[in-house]
Amino acid sequence: DADIARVTTFCRSPNTAPPLNSVDDVTTIVKLDWWPLSGEEVTDIDLLMLESDQTPVGYANRDGHVFHLVGDAIVGRDGNGIKTSRSELMVACHPVPEGSYLVNVYAYRVEVDGGRPFELPVTVSVWQAKPRHLWEDTFVYASTFTLHSQPEEISAIVLQQKNSGMTVNQCHTTTKLREFGGGQLPEPTCK
Repeated sequence: DADIARVTTFCRSPNTAPPLNSVDDVTTIVKLDWWPLSGEEVTDIDLLMLESDQTPVGYANRDGHVFHLVGDAIVGRDGNGIKTSRSELMVACHPVPEGSYLVNVYAYRVEVDGGRPFELPVTVSVWQAKPRHLWEDTFVYASTFTLHSQPEEISAIVLQQKNSGMTVNQCHTTTKLREFGGGQLPEPTCK
C-alpha cells in the first residue's frame, strides 16, 4: 500500500539518521486519516507529537529524536495546485525508547461552503511493523475524534513505551503543542 511505500522509502533513505537497515528493527507508525466533508474546499489537518524528552514533532519541526513526520497531508487547492492526500504519517524507524509520547491532532485549516459549521471525524491509529520482504503490520490501536472548528487542537492519544511493550491510551484533556515554547508541559489526562 502507498503508506508502507512512503515509510519504507523514508526509513531506508541515507538522509534518515541512522537509516533503517535491519530487517528486525521494529518500526512504529502513527497515522492520521480523515474523510471528505460535504462542500469541502480546503482541509489541512496536522499530526503533532511531543516526544518523551519534550521534543516537538510536526509541520514546523518534522524530525524529532525518535519520530519523523513523513509528508504533509492537505485536501483542496493550495499554491501548488490540487492536493488529495487524506492521511498523514509519523514514523519511528527504529525501536521506540521507553517513555511517553503525546499525539495531538490540529485542525489548521478547514474551509467548507464559505465557513459553515462542520463536524470532521478523524482517526488516529498506531501500527508496528518489521520491514521484511513483505511488511507484517501489527495493528496496535485506533480511535476516532471529531473536530468542530479551526484552529482546534486536541490531545488524541499517548503512547507509553516500556520494556514490556507499547500501550496506547486515549486522552480526555488537551495539552496544546502548537503553542509549546519549551519547558515542561502539563500531562493531559489519558486513560
